[in-house]
Amino acid sequence: MPRLQGFALTISFPALGSITASWSTLKGSGMYIALMSCHLQLGPIFTMPVSGALCVTSLGWPAIYYLQGVLTLFACALFYAFYRDSPRFHKSVSSKELGKIELGKTSSNHKETVPYTAILTSWPILGVWVSAIGSNLGFQIFVLYGPTYLHKILGYEIESTGFATAIPYVTGCLIKIVAGPFSDYAICISEKARILIFAITSQGCMALCFLFLAYVPVENAFLGWIAYTSALTFSGLNIVGVIRCSQLVSRQHVHFVMAITSFINSVVVLLLPVFVRILAPNNSGSEWASMFLIIATVILVTNGFFIFVADAKPAPWTKAAVAFEINPEDPSLKSQIQEIDPKALEKPKFHTLFA
Repeated sequence: MPRLQGFALTISFPALGSITASWSTLKGSGMYIALMSCHLQLGPIFTMPVSGALCVTSLGWPAIYYLQGVLTLFACALFYAFYRDSPRFHKSVSSKELGKIELGKTSSNHKETVPYTAILTSWPILGVWVSAIGSNLGFQIFVLYGPTYLHKILGYEIESTGFATAIPYVTGCLIKIVAGPFSDYAICISEKARILIFAITSQGCMALCFLFLAYVPVENAFLGWIAYTSALTFSGLNIVGVIRCSQLVSRQHVHFVMAITSFINSVVVLLLPVFVRILAPNNSGSEWASMFLIIATVILVTNGFFIFVADAKPAPWTKAAVAFEINPEDPSLKSQIQEIDPKALEKPKFHTLFA
């Protein structure tokens, strides 16, 4: 089961970058990627309270797995029915809308070869991957062990643990919805400055929350829960910081960058149980405090490296097929948004259900 879950999660990260690159305008990519990434919060928002409620009933844990399995199949069916790899394949996208989506994007009609060597030696991309180590460690420790921490360390009852665990994901989702448009429309500062502000705010505040958790007495359960909630809330800002940097720098090759990011996340998830078992074998408050100090240090170091190498400009290896350099906020470009001849649209080469 964990292997199948890991496979599904691994696919979701490249899809996040690829779908944003294909379906979002350059100007609105911040909002688009923020909304797309909310799946990381929506899952726990549903699962945590439902699991907490079902596990204390006669239905027990099996009911949770059956329910999640049915909902997963339903979601996959909806995605298969309505999604297309490109807006050129979708009947509901008008030619004028397609022109807006593709303004300033690559003009090449053939599949490009991914410049693996150039990407693997790109400092901004390396910064994204290094930062992903710290951000995923800070996020996944609470995804996997949040209920354990709230129940065994802070003393929350099992029934209330589910809801207490879900609230931080609600606030994380809300902060993404607010940060996405701000990232797109706060043009009073440069794109790079926006990326750095969000990255520093997200990871810096997350690290501070871990430091607070390390020193707050376990008797102050409410303060501990506030810090726990704040850590997961601030982690939501990272999508318009580090992740947006990867999208802006790698452009049409973002799927490969996100695939490596997903691999890093999978490695973190794989090693995290070993990490917890070594540092907190008895689930005592002092053991968790030591673990939180290590996590805070990792977050600060990895994000510090990203800050020094971050960029917001397309990398040279993305420009072979770039149509032209533009500023999407420039009002003079509105006259250049033209309807694309419907005859020029590509025919769907994949499934045609509801097409």
